[in-house]
Amino acid sequence: MSDPVTIGLISMGATAVGGGIQAWGAYTGGRGQQAYYNYQANVQRNLARIANLKAGRDIMAGEVEAQKYGIQTAQTLGGTIARAGAGNISASAGSTAQVLQSQRAAGLEEQQVARQTAAERAYGMRVEAEAKTASAGALDVAGEQAAKAGQIAMLGDIASTAGSVAGKWYDISKTTPTTTPPTDSTVYTG
Repeated sequence: MSDPVTIGLISMGATAVGGGIQAWGAYTGGRGQQAYYNYQANVQRNLARIANLKAGRDIMAGEVEAQKYGIQTAQTLGGTIARAGAGNISASAGSTAQVLQSQRAAGLEEQQVARQTAAERAYGMRVEAEAKTASAGALDVAGEQAAKAGQIAMLGDIASTAGSVAGKWYDISKTTPTTTPPTDSTVYTG
C-alpha cells in the first residue's frame, strides 16, 4: 500500500483535472446552447423575410385581380352601350344610363373587394413577420444568457475545484511531519 502523502497528491491531481474538465464542459455547453439559440433566431428572421415577401406578393395578386375585374367591367359596359346603340337607344340618358351606372358601381365594388382581401392577407403576413422578428430577438437574448450561464458555471466549477484541492492539501499537510531547520543552539549530528 502507498503512503498517505502519495495517495493525497494523486487525489489532489485527479480533483484538479476533473474540475478543469467540468469547468470546460460548462463553458462549452453554454456556448453550444448559444449557437443553438442563434441558429433558431436566424430561422425566425428568415421566416419573417418570407412572410414580408408573401405580403408583397398578396398585394400584387390583389391588384391583378382588381385589374381583371376592371377589364370585365369595361367589357360589360361596352356591351351594354353597343346593345343600346344597336337598338337606337341613348346610352347617356334614361334607364340605359342607370344600368351603366349600376354596372360601373358593381365593377368598382368588385375591384375594391379584391384589393381589400389582398390587403387583409398582406396584413396577416406582416403580423406574422413581426412575430417572427420578435421571436428572433428573444432567442438572441436567450443565447446571450446561455453563454453567460456557461461562463458562470465554469467559474463556479473552478472555485469549487480550488476549494477541494486546497482541502486535500490541508489534509496532506496534517499527515506529513514538519521539520524545522536547525538553529545555532541546536547541534546537528547528522
